[in-house]
Amino acid sequence: NTRSLILTSLFFCYTISLCAQCTQTISNFPYQQSFETSAGGWTSGGAGSTWAWGSPAKPVINAAGDGTRCWMAGGLTAGTTYSDGEQSWLQSPCFDFTNIEFPLLAMKLFWETEQQWDGASFQYSLDNGITWSTAGVDNEKQDCINKNWFNTPGVNGLNGMPGTSGSTHGWTGNGQVNNGSCKGGSGSKAWVQAGRTLPALGGEPSVMFRFIFGAGTTCNNYDGFAVDSFNISN
Repeated sequence: NTRSLILTSLFFCYTISLCAQCTQTISNFPYQQSFETSAGGWTSGGAGSTWAWGSPAKPVINAAGDGTRCWMAGGLTAGTTYSDGEQSWLQSPCFDFTNIEFPLLAMKLFWETEQQWDGASFQYSLDNGITWSTAGVDNEKQDCINKNWFNTPGVNGLNGMPGTSGSTHGWTGNGQVNNGSCKGGSGSKAWVQAGRTLPALGGEPSVMFRFIFGAGTTCNNYDGFAVDSFNISN
């Protein structure tokens, strides 16, 4: 029955720490968050989470995409790496799109992970994080506003992660060559501007977003995955 379904969902959220209530909802747009003065109300968690907010100083990702601070999976300093078997998330505040007919997302991303095995994806939820949907697929047609979206149909490290609904489309790769069994190639090599329209979310009163990050258990000495300058407009 309905009561049992609600209780089961709440227990699921509590035990795996995936869900969060919308205690404050953003309804003024455009929304522009550069993470300069604070973490922006974004939160992180998950298994082995290495998400950190601050100024990156790693061998490859050694500056923010805008200003001096950003969010990054893999830690911020040289010598820190993402976790073996990590399956973590970076979650946004809640947004009210009642008066937004055609939501447009734009952000700066930098990925430097083992190709195919480690990487990130992007999801949205319309029920306070009880269920999540992956926003798009790899190699979609690019134009002036839809660009640099997922570059692979399968990030192996995301397999089995709660909330992926079987989809592991995302961003993966690095700017290095193969090193033994560690796969190189397909990295962003710099901060890139990524964007995507999400018309299916137009008019929705309660929308949450999250980046999810997954890694294998070897070859994890890469910088990680970074997010900056997250914007929403109509």
